[in-house]
Amino acid sequence: MKKITISLIVITITVGLAYILKDLIVLDTIANEDRFIKIDRYNYTDTIIVYDKQTKVEYAISDAAYNRGTITLLVDQEGKPLLFKETE
Repeated sequence: MKKITISLIVITITVGLAYILKDLIVLDTIANEDRFIKIDRYNYTDTIIVYDKQTKVEYAISDAAYNRGTITLLVDQEGKPLLFKETE
């Protein structure tokens, strides 16, 4: 009985700490900051749009609590990677 009680206490503490510390993940340190540039952020979908300076390919990165860090390649209507076009 004593082992079960100690196990439950340890599990409860671990889950509690994980819940408290989950918000400490900082997404603004995306991979190599010299390579990826943040273009935009959509708060209603918790999505950050970035592009790779070397290839100009655009990506969407999720910042939602349930799938934070998911990276999605953005494509055009033909399925080719969407390339960033600099405006002057």
